[in-house]
Amino acid sequence: MKNKNVRKILFSVFFVIIILYIIFSSSLFRIKEISVYGNNKIKSDEIKNFASLNGNENYFRLRENSIEEKIYNTGKFERVEVIKNFPNNIEINVTERNPACLLKVKDGFIIIDRFGVILDKTREKDYNLKVLKVSNDKYEYNTGTNIRDYIEENKKELVDKIFTENNIYKYNEIDIFGKEANLVLANNILVKFGSFKDVDYKLKVIDEIVETTEREKFNKVKMIRLEDGENPVLVFE
Repeated sequence: MKNKNVRKILFSVFFVIIILYIIFSSSLFRIKEISVYGNNKIKSDEIKNFASLNGNENYFRLRENSIEEKIYNTGKFERVEVIKNFPNNIEINVTERNPACLLKVKDGFIIIDRFGVILDKTREKDYNLKVLKVSNDKYEYNTGTNIRDYIEENKKELVDKIFTENNIYKYNEIDIFGKEANLVLANNILVKFGSFKDVDYKLKVIDEIVETTEREKFNKVKMIRLEDGENPVLVFE
């Protein structure tokens, strides 16, 4: 009876080993198709290379999070989602980062997206994009990093607010080079932002003033002054 139980256990172990061998080694579960969706500028093969995928990987050994991280860390994508479809297909869904504006630096421009991620460098203003002044020229800007990494600590709150979702499109110019910030809105209103304190309050005031003047058809506002206390001062044309 005891020997019989031992044989059953050994058989069960052997059976599990065979199943594991089939799962992890058999060509039945080898990735045969990798589909890439959402890419426009970046080729599918390039995205597969980012993920180090060649189509011979085992379905069960692949980890979606690991693939997503490899692709996302290139700095070229806003969103990456990997889906495994049993038994041998992978879907990679991406949203590419798109140029939103240029930053002027001493040897040309750097191209950034709406979240402040640096996409590329160019010597010529060959994009139909606004040019912003955010920092000085002492840094070597690296592709894939965020401009907030090159900004003084006390200025990061304002930079974070501007480079969130589509907020960057509210501005024609950002100047935070000095001790006080100056902004030019998309409607060409100059904002004397003042110090880098009370950022949320000041941005809310700017939005309210723009909304009110457009709704009430006031005389055209030329400047909003916020550097002299809590109460804004409007300068009309």
